[in-house]
Amino acid sequence: MIWIRKISPADLLTIGNGVLGFLAITYIFDGKLQFAYALLILAITLDGLDGIVARKFGTKHTFGPYLDLSSDTISFCFAPAILLYSTFYDIAKGSALVSVDNALAVIVPAFVIVAGILHLARNASQQSPVSHFIGLPTATTAFFIVALCLLIGENGLLWHKLQHPFLLIATLTSVLAISEIGYPKVEGKLVPWAGMALSSLMLASLLGLWNVEPLIGIVLASLSLSIGVLYLIAGPFLFPRNKDIGDVSMGTRHSDKS
Repeated sequence: MIWIRKISPADLLTIGNGVLGFLAITYIFDGKLQFAYALLILAITLDGLDGIVARKFGTKHTFGPYLDLSSDTISFCFAPAILLYSTFYDIAKGSALVSVDNALAVIVPAFVIVAGILHLARNASQQSPVSHFIGLPTATTAFFIVALCLLIGENGLLWHKLQHPFLLIATLTSVLAISEIGYPKVEGKLVPWAGMALSSLMLASLLGLWNVEPLIGIVLASLSLSIGVLYLIAGPFLFPRNKDIGDVSMGTRHSDKS
């Protein structure tokens, strides 16, 4: 058990990310989606903070990337996929074998998991740090799913359960996760924008819990989603496709230390 003493403050944030993802899943099963949204937003925030803390306090071991892999798999692969399934699978329509909508409600979440795991595995196997992400970070995919759930998911602020556009966007972000398109790290001038996106989304989620005027939540969630879309579009222009560059995922500490 001596190795437990090597766990650093950054590791605690990473582990907290995974725990929050698990708790979000329990709330999804309980049908308390607003709580799940808030927990996933917190998980994304911790994922971004662990690199900052690792740089400040350092680490005494080399298994940080594998902690990231484990926690991110829970919070940014399984939790968003289960959220999608819970939102769009309608048992009244029959099984996925007879209902196209239910088939999509199974296939797309499964693809979110597969694409996310492949992205994270590629990241964990990377030996040398690079200056940007290759493929859309899984945390960003989770961010889009939460934002869209708030707006057009079950009991959405704008519309209720717009299945096909929603699942199309989830599929697109998952394809981008396993692509070789470059995306900038959330650092420097991007930090305030990321903070604005996450804080706006969190506030929109909390307002939903408090049953506050939905228009405020719509504005906040739309603002957050707009920032995410800008990030999504900016990547291909800022960092061209390059097969020779390795992968770094959002919150991966071994690269952030360089």
